[in-house]
Amino acid sequence: MLIRKPKVAPTAGPFVLSATSLRGIDLTTGILRTSKGLYAGAIKVRGIDIEGLRPADQETVYAGWGAAEQACELPRKIVLCETRPDLSSQRNYILSALSTQQNAFRKSLLERQLFWIDYYQKNQKDQTGYVIFFSKDAKEVEDAQKRYIQHAGSSRISASVCDWKDALELSQTLLSTPDHL
Repeated sequence: MLIRKPKVAPTAGPFVLSATSLRGIDLTTGILRTSKGLYAGAIKVRGIDIEGLRPADQETVYAGWGAAEQACELPRKIVLCETRPDLSSQRNYILSALSTQQNAFRKSLLERQLFWIDYYQKNQKDQTGYVIFFSKDAKEVEDAQKRYIQHAGSSRISASVCDWKDALELSQTLLSTPDHL
């Protein structure tokens, strides 16, 4: 008796992004290219404590997010994840101040500050979301990113276009996630 292996299920559609479907990153815009001929551009949305806000402020955040979602007609995915903060600029500033400091007490304060920056870099996690837009035209992706940020900016939502470093971080997140997003 022959035992047949089950066939691999096809993906849900052309707008499913996985680490294996990535083919490149445009270093000037941060737009990803996929194996299916699509462009994927992402918006990075930093976490916000909605529960800690007053009800009127909560409504403002919800309205801003809703307006941003309705402003973009392209297919999109929302990826929520935890990321580590990038404190490299603060670290570099402390290191440059430390190299020129002559006062022993101030030097010890700067060294303590450097310790805390390294500690937070290793141990702190931030809530981050990515909104990934898909299109066959890179210009459409860029326009959707701008519209989304413009509509989200009216509330307390901190959103920015992913540059190539953010796109690389998103790719690493995809690689660490076993399922398709």
